[in-house]
Amino acid sequence: MRTLRCRRRTRSYGGHDVLLDRIAQAETPPTRDGVTGVLSGYAAVGIDDLDEEIDATVARLWVTQDAGGHLELSSGGQDFHALLVTTQAELRQERHRGIPDEEYVLTLRVLQRFIHNTGGHAWHH
Repeated sequence: MRTLRCRRRTRSYGGHDVLLDRIAQAETPPTRDGVTGVLSGYAAVGIDDLDEEIDATVARLWVTQDAGGHLELSSGGQDFHALLVTTQAELRQERHRGIPDEEYVLTLRVLQRFIHNTGGHAWHH
């Protein structure tokens, strides 16, 4: 099963994929504060300490940090980020099989409306 293969390739890396993606997508090397500010909502979905997560990516040699606190992917980080991107694409393809994008978006909107109608607040609002 593709899902299990994909999970085995990247297991035990927690929220590192979110951090690596944020750093990789930045036009200029972001600061630690910049990354934690943008991703602070992820604490609500299981990333409790973003500074600790950043430190872990630095310790794994996926990210470098200069004296000004700017973060960049190392060559190993770029390689691992590429693996994560491929894995996410494979998982998305498998999970969305037979579901047109329009139906997927409509479902998300309905679920967001459920949350709003019951007084809930999604972290990204």
